[in-house]
Amino acid sequence: MGEDELETGRTRKEEPHSLHVQRIRVH
Repeated sequence: MGEDELETGRTRKEEPHSLHVQRIRVH
C-alpha cells in the first residue's frame, strides 16, 4: 500500500493519471 500512497501524491499533479489511481482506490 506504500506504493499506492506515493503514486497518488505523484498522480495528483497528473490529471490523466488521477483516473488510474482512483480506479485502483475504488477496487
